[in-house]
Amino acid sequence: MSILIINQQNDFRVPKKFIEEVTPKIIRILGTKKIISSKKMKLELNVVFVTSKQIQDLNKNFRSKNKPTDILSFNSLDPSLLGELILCPEIITKNAKTNEWPHKYEYLYMLIHGLLHLLGYDHESELESKKMFKLQDQVFNSVSDGPKVI
Repeated sequence: MSILIINQQNDFRVPKKFIEEVTPKIIRILGTKKIISSKKMKLELNVVFVTSKQIQDLNKNFRSKNKPTDILSFNSLDPSLLGELILCPEIITKNAKTNEWPHKYEYLYMLIHGLLHLLGYDHESELESKKMFKLQDQVFNSVSDGPKVI
């Protein structure tokens, strides 16, 4: 999978190298679990970093939620593109502090979360939520070199 990283904010350091290293690992695990097809594994993924104001505007326009969030996922009509993950480093930094772990683990958790959304997973119902977060935790535990989530 090729990854295009776009930084549209200047306030927070973007972990470009980490994203480039960890995303293929996530994709391999999802492939092993038959969550992603070999065809989709070859598609491009766009990862865009934005300000809290930008992500709040997107969240309001596309989800009718007028607040900033950590990540948004957008599927693509382009057959060569799996989709686009929009991340907000400001919110991710706050969440990492709340979760009391390094930023890289929060980015990892959000990447997995966003990729699962691009692959059709959702957490709108309790059953869907349990299924998605269980899988998210399993993938995180397989990829992470740090704390394990239960």
